[in-house]
Amino acid sequence: MLASALSRISAARRPMLTQVRGLKGLPQYNPAADIPMSYGAVILAITLGFSGLAMMTNPFFHSNVDKTYRTKWQE
Repeated sequence: MLASALSRISAARRPMLTQVRGLKGLPQYNPAADIPMSYGAVILAITLGFSGLAMMTNPFFHSNVDKTYRTKWQE
């Protein structure tokens, strides 16, 4: 009884799940296509510059990162 009720509910909902809204055949807008390829080097330079600035100002970046614990904290 429960299985037949669930199958009737799922069969009734199936057309609602497969509906396609909107008009078919229209081109879809792609905002990334508006950026010309010549801006790629500029965007890459800005990204690398920001990454370098963040690395230089990072308080956890030390010049003694390659030394062991005993060398850093000699008593």
